[in-house]
Amino acid sequence: MDDLEAAQLEAERIAREAEEARRRALLAKISELESERDRYQSIYDRLYRLRRISDINQSDGDQQVENATKTENNIEYSYSKDNIAVPMQPKYMSKLACLGFAINIINTEGNHFTCNGMDAERIAAELYAHALGYYSSSVLENMGLKSQWISDIKQCGSVADIGLGDGLGPIYQLIWHTP
Repeated sequence: MDDLEAAQLEAERIAREAEEARRRALLAKISELESERDRYQSIYDRLYRLRRISDINQSDGDQQVENATKTENNIEYSYSKDNIAVPMQPKYMSKLACLGFAINIINTEGNHFTCNGMDAERIAAELYAHALGYYSSSVLENMGLKSQWISDIKQCGSVADIGLGDGLGPIYQLIWHTP
């Protein structure tokens, strides 16, 4: 074996090791993200239980949390100071319809309705993602999203609870900004 062949073999070995190191780093990052998702899910579960307890307390008169039901374009939605529950409609598979709904919510409710400080685009992005998950999850699959994320989005079913802090905000933004 001459020096050229030896150098080529060494270069190939180094390239394989570098590729393996990149693969291990990506797997570690995936593991880290899954762990973070699990942590957010745990927090979400606790918040959900606390919200249900709060709802029970409210019905007992122990706690005052303003809740209301309103209608926007003949679609009824429920809101509180922290979140909004929007029944799914096929029109929400349109970004324009979602943005219009979000802008209307903010304009209608003003400072009273904050949805945990979300702006119109953030509200629209979450509503859009839930509509795609409810009506056409294959679109989400074609975006290359992890099946667990798609499952988390679809879990809401026919009502999108926007602003609950489910830890999927970056995923909603990714979906919103994917053409």
